[in-house]
Amino acid sequence: MNDITEKIRTKSKALLEEKQVEAVLGFCKGTLPMARRPFLARTPEQAELLCWDEFCSMNLINFFPVDFKGKVAVVVKGCDWRNLVVHQLEGRIKESDYLTIGIGCDGMLDSEKICQAAGGGERVLDVVCKDAKVLVQTIEGELSFLQKDLYRQVCLECPMSTPLIEDEWIIQSNENRSKNCQDEGVDLFNSSDPTERQNQLQETFKHCLMCFACRDACPLCYCDHCFVDTEKSIWLSTQPVQDGILDFHFFRAHHIAGRCTSCGACESACPVNIPVRQLVKKLNTEIEQSTGYIPGMDTGI
Repeated sequence: MNDITEKIRTKSKALLEEKQVEAVLGFCKGTLPMARRPFLARTPEQAELLCWDEFCSMNLINFFPVDFKGKVAVVVKGCDWRNLVVHQLEGRIKESDYLTIGIGCDGMLDSEKICQAAGGGERVLDVVCKDAKVLVQTIEGELSFLQKDLYRQVCLECPMSTPLIEDEWIIQSNENRSKNCQDEGVDLFNSSDPTERQNQLQETFKHCLMCFACRDACPLCYCDHCFVDTEKSIWLSTQPVQDGILDFHFFRAHHIAGRCTSCGACESACPVNIPVRQLVKKLNTEIEQSTGYIPGMDTGI
């Protein structure tokens, strides 16, 4: 058990025993080697199941129990915290609803990159990080890779890996990593030629299955009724054809523009590895250039 996991469990048990919160939202291990799943611990005994490592990449704010009776402590890295700020600004979550257990995140590993490096996900039996290396146990034996080569792209671009928490508990601070972040990643859709931009859009999303995994994983897609499920107009297609695919991604990108914190949950959920984040990233860049606003970076609360 790593040091951060032990501290999360210790803090969570104390909060539950002292009745400061009714539950703690964090991660526990899943059934697959690199799977971690959201877990709501309601008792000190259940808090022993909480964990933390380089695969806790889901944005926990997507699983915040808004109808829960009682205060919830949430384990937050930088991107989780930024979404918590957005939800609070939008009135979905109140300050009285939660406490935070903040973590200065070193970055999450990309399971897809690890599977590719190992020669296929079906070969991976276990993955352990040690001394800046990723040790992958396969059916043939152990493989070793440099950890720095296997981070999620969104983590390489992260501008704020440590939550901006003043009065609540932070396990470790990682401010220097955020300040030194230089990787801006791919920058699509910047051509001045409309035809070329259209071709870029069609090429980027051509393999979309319209499975809506990106929507379901997004902590900002919390509408009770999505336009995809309710829209019946003749000018909007929600069918898995080219026009319908672009309609969906255009509408969704504009819906979360100025709100999206680029946590990468959408891309992690996509079964065909579409860089879903790029379209709203383009819109967010234009918003920042024109207004200076960065979602979740200015609490305003």
